[in-house]
Amino acid sequence: MDKNPPAHKKIMKKYLILFIFMPILAWSQDSTKTSFPAFPESWEGKYAGQLNIFGAREVKMSIPMELHIESQENSRNYKWTIIYKGEKEDIRKYELLEIDKEKGHYQVDEKNSIYLDSYIFGNTLSSRFKVNGSLLIVNYSMNHKKEELTFELFWGGTKDIKETGLEDKENTVFSYSVSTRHQAILKKIN
Repeated sequence: MDKNPPAHKKIMKKYLILFIFMPILAWSQDSTKTSFPAFPESWEGKYAGQLNIFGAREVKMSIPMELHIESQENSRNYKWTIIYKGEKEDIRKYELLEIDKEKGHYQVDEKNSIYLDSYIFGNTLSSRFKVNGSLLIVNYSMNHKKEELTFELFWGGTKDIKETGLEDKENTVFSYSVSTRHQAILKKIN
């Protein structure tokens, strides 16, 4: 028996493999393209829940929190109002400014000369900034199915730097402490 199959059988085998894997390749290409509802339009509404402030092993404090996201007439910007309902109600009337919607770049204008650059990634609006020697990371993540928004803040110092990877100067890594975490799961109330 001839160990080498005829040329047409080799070609048929290649096409068979191609036809088997083509749908898988096409599916994998489509599955990497996930679209998310429009931001900030789809986030509009009022949300309320408990803000928990965590220590290493416990909730140190818990207070009611609300976030109101409201469109403004004739503007691409949104009212971004945060309300903390502790012993004394603290209302922060901020504004979400559209800087470059195509790149997902926004700013939170705190109305006191402070602007926090924020970026939308899928269903999460993130900002990172330094204030009074501390680094903060703030995330707002939307779950449209549950109609809830999760607020999360990580706070830590910049002085407790640890430097590793010194053998290879190109890969030096600086580590910073994280001293507290705030989290609120806010349910849509209107």
